[in-house]
Amino acid sequence: MTLQHWNKLDEKAALEALLEVCHCQRWAKDVLRGRPYESLEKVRESAEKLWQRASKNDIQEAFKGHPRIGQKTANPWAKKEQGGMDAAALELQEKMRIGNGEFERKFGHVFLTCATGKSAEEMYTELQRRMKNHPELELEEAKLEQGKITLLRLEKLFT
Repeated sequence: MTLQHWNKLDEKAALEALLEVCHCQRWAKDVLRGRPYESLEKVRESAEKLWQRASKNDIQEAFKGHPRIGQKTANPWAKKEQGGMDAAALELQEKMRIGNGEFERKFGHVFLTCATGKSAEEMYTELQRRMKNHPELELEEAKLEQGKITLLRLEKLFT
């Protein structure tokens, strides 16, 4: 869809489109309030600024919109973003599955990384590195990764 088309959508449909980009109600509603946007760059600027102000609850809500890395999903964006796991050896896929569970037990949320263009090995290495994080640092790193994903998805939405 084009930005011009989205600018003209009714509020419910425009909000649903944003929630596919980032599964956080407050963020999506705040971005929506900025309509109409004159360019993709203006949407990106607003989206990024609003995400920087996200609360811990907002961040955790956004994480709930993501499947585990390597998990089969019907979400077309997540499926493509995590495509590097599809070609991974079964052993590495199993290590990632186990690592995802350990990560969630330690931090209380899904392991989130901007997986676009990353190989399975890179994603697994990132998971292992971040397992050593303190919970506050991990939340900040995951928030940054969510921000990257959001900006990439906005570009996909409006092109």
